[in-house]
Amino acid sequence: MATLKDVARLADVDPSTVSRVLRGDPVQAVRPETRDRILAASQRLHYRPNALARGLRTRRTDTLGLSIPSLENVGFSEVTHGIQAAAAAADRLVVVVEAEALERAGGEG
Repeated sequence: MATLKDVARLADVDPSTVSRVLRGDPVQAVRPETRDRILAASQRLHYRPNALARGLRTRRTDTLGLSIPSLENVGFSEVTHGIQAAAAAADRLVVVVEAEALERAGGEG
């Protein structure tokens, strides 16, 4: 799995520049040819951001928890699918837990 440093090395730029470009940081200007080099390097290496590392750095996981009464009920299943699709469009992850499983584990449902 390629790292941000691998992309920086291939694009011949500093890792912080790669980070700014891949985050789409509007504050720091990066020359178009540098941006293109970074994007090409990230595609060539099949770079994917590490969500765990980002969560540690930002103290945010962008993860939503969803507790539903039953996974077997088609209605809940359809609603869950819609929630997951909307979350994915917003670059969020949904963790789904069946309420009965929470209760069996001693949690609140």
